[in-house]
Amino acid sequence: MAEGGEWGTPDVPTAMLMPDHDMFPTPREWAERFSRIDRWTTTDEGGHFLEWEQPQLVAKDLRAFFHDLR
Repeated sequence: MAEGGEWGTPDVPTAMLMPDHDMFPTPREWAERFSRIDRWTTTDEGGHFLEWEQPQLVAKDLRAFFHDLR
């Protein structure tokens, strides 16, 4: 486990797809306290239920994230 936030940050590749219109937008700095962020994507499409609202966008971002890990 890599050193990080108060409890340490797991050294696991992590991606975040954050819609601009989420009810609770998470600042990247907050996410980085608890996760190793390898990919951070923002979008002006969708909202809090992004997977239901824009499933193609989520699938495309997931594919890109895992492709980059190869």
